[in-house]
Amino acid sequence: MKKIIKKFKKIWKNDCRDIIVPIISILVFITSIFVIGIVKALILFVLINAIYFISSFRRKKGKKTSKRKKRKIFKVILIIFLGFFIIGIIGFIAFMIYIATHAPEFSEENLYVSAPSIVLNKDGEEIAKLGAEKRVIISYDEIPEVLIDAIIATEDSRFFEHKGVDWARFLKASIYQLLGQSGAGGASTLTMQVSKKAYTNDEKSGIEGIIRKFTDVYVSMFVLEKNYTKEQILEFYVNSQWLAKNTYGVEQTALTYFGKSAKDLNVSEAAMIAGLFQAPGKYDPYKNPEATEIRRQNVLKLMLRHGYISKEEYEIAKKMTVEKIVIPKEESIYVSGEVSKYQSFIDVVVDEVKEKTGKNPYTSSMIIYTTLDTNIQDYVNDIMNGVTFDWENDQVKAGVAVVNVKDGSIVAIGGGRNVNVIDSYNYATEIENQIGSTAKPLYDYGPAIEYNNWSPYQGIVDEPTTYSGGTPISNWDGSYQGFETVRVALAGSRNIPALKTFKNNDKAQIIEFTTNLGLTPEIYSCESGYTRKKNKCINKEDPNDVVNATKASTLHEAHAIGGYNGESPLSMAAAYAAFSNNGVYTEPYSFTKIVYQDTGEEFINDVQKTRAMSEETAYIISDMLATTAPVALGWSYNINGIRYAAKTGTTNYPEKVMIDVGLPYYAVNDLWTVGYNTEYAIGVWYGYDSLSSEYFNSLNSGQHTRLFQAVGKKVFTNGSYFSKPSGVVQVEVETGYVEAMLPSEYTPSDFRTTELFIAGTEPTTTSPRFAKLSDVSNLKSVTNDSGETKLTWDKVKTPEINTESYLRKLYSSAFENQGFLDSYIASRLEYNRSNIGDIGYDIYIKDDDENLKLLGSTTKNEYTPEVDVTGEYTFVVKTAYTIFKSNASNGKSIKTHVTATLPVVPDPDDSNDNNDNNNDQP
Repeated sequence: MKKIIKKFKKIWKNDCRDIIVPIISILVFITSIFVIGIVKALILFVLINAIYFISSFRRKKGKKTSKRKKRKIFKVILIIFLGFFIIGIIGFIAFMIYIATHAPEFSEENLYVSAPSIVLNKDGEEIAKLGAEKRVIISYDEIPEVLIDAIIATEDSRFFEHKGVDWARFLKASIYQLLGQSGAGGASTLTMQVSKKAYTNDEKSGIEGIIRKFTDVYVSMFVLEKNYTKEQILEFYVNSQWLAKNTYGVEQTALTYFGKSAKDLNVSEAAMIAGLFQAPGKYDPYKNPEATEIRRQNVLKLMLRHGYISKEEYEIAKKMTVEKIVIPKEESIYVSGEVSKYQSFIDVVVDEVKEKTGKNPYTSSMIIYTTLDTNIQDYVNDIMNGVTFDWENDQVKAGVAVVNVKDGSIVAIGGGRNVNVIDSYNYATEIENQIGSTAKPLYDYGPAIEYNNWSPYQGIVDEPTTYSGGTPISNWDGSYQGFETVRVALAGSRNIPALKTFKNNDKAQIIEFTTNLGLTPEIYSCESGYTRKKNKCINKEDPNDVVNATKASTLHEAHAIGGYNGESPLSMAAAYAAFSNNGVYTEPYSFTKIVYQDTGEEFINDVQKTRAMSEETAYIISDMLATTAPVALGWSYNINGIRYAAKTGTTNYPEKVMIDVGLPYYAVNDLWTVGYNTEYAIGVWYGYDSLSSEYFNSLNSGQHTRLFQAVGKKVFTNGSYFSKPSGVVQVEVETGYVEAMLPSEYTPSDFRTTELFIAGTEPTTTSPRFAKLSDVSNLKSVTNDSGETKLTWDKVKTPEINTESYLRKLYSSAFENQGFLDSYIASRLEYNRSNIGDIGYDIYIKDDDENLKLLGSTTKNEYTPEVDVTGEYTFVVKTAYTIFKSNASNGKSIKTHVTATLPVVPDPDDSNDNNDNNNDQP
């Protein structure tokens, strides 16, 4: 040792820089591990030394290196790494001393005691306790051998060989994690998992994760393995874990899913339970049977690999699928009086808490402050349970979500009818179904207003057309309405105008608009074996395996009418709520904060808000949907006499499916109604789980609107209307144009409407259709040889707006179908002939007081006036239509001499034989 110290001093004296820098880098490395993690710390260590030695190499370049010098450098490097090793050992020992002195003392009670989580409503009132344990503790002798084998094969194959830590797995996992391969796992043994259940947590990153891991190592090696047998540790393990709903341990889980005691489990059932330990929520057989079956099959493969079952036993167990071995949900032991009447809402809370904190309220004690409005929720419950709503049959399903439009909070959830199961399928939040025509404000008209400055007046043609690929599209009633405005098209739920609008929009802008509203258009896809959640793909077998989804090159056009999968009542209510909230989307949330009961630490829910559109777009869409609501809901529209915005939607079955199942032509799949006022948004889905010729939705059943109305009677109580922003103006326009035009002074009232425009885009051009006609020109008076006076003038041309050639030019760009264009122009010309007439001329005589008296009308360019007295007269000729007179021209005047027209004198020889007195007349 003295020689080493002497050598070290000599080297330090000769070239101390080559030692100081590496030592400093080692100290930085050790410190950084606890701040930025081991991987980043290692990168930093290498980078510091690389920079130094490169600069050192350049400094010494060109100098002849003697043999002695090379030996010196070698010794320096050797001492550096020796120092690194010594410091590392010292640091590790110090770290383990810290772990040992801070590790808690093990107690069996900690495995089985868990204070329940308390759930509060928005007013701070307790509504439920979660995690009040349902557990039956069994001894090692009561655990069937097949279950022990399944657990050992799956979780810890060398359990009976190691002393608490499987160092081979531990080092392998550590190396892989250093290389950035998170899928390597944590290499926790059964003993370490018992330690984690009793004292630590699921923290995996940073210094907390390192301390947690090594605490488990210490407790496993020096407490559990020293004081308990392997059989006792395994007994702790199978009894302490949360595995099913609100049940703990394998005995209660066996009763829950199989209706039998754990000691009676067969290989197939044992394999399923062993698979639950990794992720009980993920592998819930009632909720995710496919993922559960994949996991069960993997357990069987591991049992076969490790020799616990024969090939024959494997083949038999393999065929016994989850659907075959699990008892029906209705018979499960966890269907009990402990299920809260607010269970659907609580399930939403639990899912959100797990997603945002990584902790399960059923296993981690916490106080949860939720957004639940029990007053509204009780009302929704009565509807869903048939107390205040008459359901058409016992098979139909429904989901209801109520969201506060101002802050995005979820106030009530109707997850299903007569919910009496914890974590049952939630039709308000979990369905991903096509949304039908409720998509039109979202994918079509919203983006057109936001990005293209469209107004509700924008003209569009409902006519035969196809998708860009050539597939025909039709309206719900099979008819076509021709030229109309988008306000009218939305109210009438016309598919073709919606598709045309969608095509007119930029696809990237549609994606931006809808994803900002929390929607999930089909722009991402996942490989087989993965489920998609927005733009991520999650492995059905391993929930920790998350990869980016593949992005599609474009947005398919069926989105225009909701033909994609899909949305839930909650996502739809939240999206529509943004229209009411001045264009700001708030991601829906079910709790505001959490207080952990063991530490008092608070977790504040970070509510995400997004400016999804301008307030002008939001108001215009709301006003359009307020026009749509009474048309869409029909008899179900009236809700407390107030005005609100809403849209309905239906989806169809493929024709082949309808034929195969035997459905009538009027059968439809999903029924949707989504609407809102200034306080709340409501999303309603109504439909069936499976196809049946007996139970199906009808096109005009109105059941979904009845359900919406029933919920709305409690929710829509504020009669205030949406506040119009200053950036929106109301302008009176003349109807019948593709682009809006102002009405003329003479436009009839039935051709006038008031419409909304974003300020600066309102029309400024006046329509010429009913404008004042032009006066005649070249007005003359001509007297012939007989003394007859005739007025003549040059004819006035028919205004261009009313000619066929101009109408074709004006509307050709709006129409795709030539036949419909011809029909529209023909109808327009026919209206003119029937209601306006041809260009003509009205001739007036003017008296000394400037009063005009109509003498007659003509369509020619001449007129012979008749007067009783010969003299000078002033005549006025006005251009006027033969029927519509309001826009007649001001008139041209002419003063001329006119000879009186002589009266007809009776012939005195003309007598009436039937009147004897005629002979007496003079």
